[in-house]
Amino acid sequence: MGMVVRDWNGKFVAARAIGRQHLTDPLVVEATVARDGHLFARELGLDAILVEGDSQHLVQLVQRRKEDHQGARVIVADIFQF
Repeated sequence: MGMVVRDWNGKFVAARAIGRQHLTDPLVVEATVARDGHLFARELGLDAILVEGDSQHLVQLVQRRKEDHQGARVIVADIFQF
C-alpha cells in the first residue's frame, strides 16, 4: 500500500509504502490506507488533510459515519477519531 503527501499546490512533500500482504478485502485495504494516511499526516505535523481514494463505498461509509462493513468496521471507526 502506498500514500503520497502533497501540499495545496500539488508539490510533493513525502511518501510512504507499507506492506500488508494479509489483507484481501479491497474495502479493508482502502480503509487501512485512509487510516494510515491520517496517521502519517499527524507524524508530519499536518493540521488539515484531504484524503483521496478510488473506493466510492469507503467514501460513502465515512461521509455517512457508518460502520456497516464487517471487515472494515474497526478501521472506519478509527477514521472517525481523526
